[in-house]
Amino acid sequence: MKRYITVGSIFSGMLCLLFSCQPDGADIKTGIIAKVYSGSGDCMPVIDTTKRVYTPYSGKLYIVKKLEYDKPGATLESLKSKSIGLNIRNGELAVALKPDSFVVLIDDGYNPSSSNVIYLKENDLLKSPFYFFHCTSY
Repeated sequence: MKRYITVGSIFSGMLCLLFSCQPDGADIKTGIIAKVYSGSGDCMPVIDTTKRVYTPYSGKLYIVKKLEYDKPGATLESLKSKSIGLNIRNGELAVALKPDSFVVLIDDGYNPSSSNVIYLKENDLLKSPFYFFHCTSY
């Protein structure tokens, strides 16, 4: 019986390494448990945000300290190396963070909104969704 438990523990640990396991939210005291959405479309001539269509995001998400984000000359590429990088599936985001100010980003081409800037204090648990929109025309 112990052998099966050990093999099971090793196997699930390997799966987490391969597939970037994230906490399910039960253990998180300070951090984010939220949905992430993305969309794309026309941004001309006037942006009517009520007509935008969003779907749950699947892909790479970056959480970078706001101090780094605000530095002159910061690009998404330079920020990636200084960020927490997560693989998001079906819009599910659950991550423990230390208290600080952060900016939540996804890969190039999507414009973060001011709602993607977060300020966390000890025992803050953010549950508001994140929205990203890629403008196909300006």
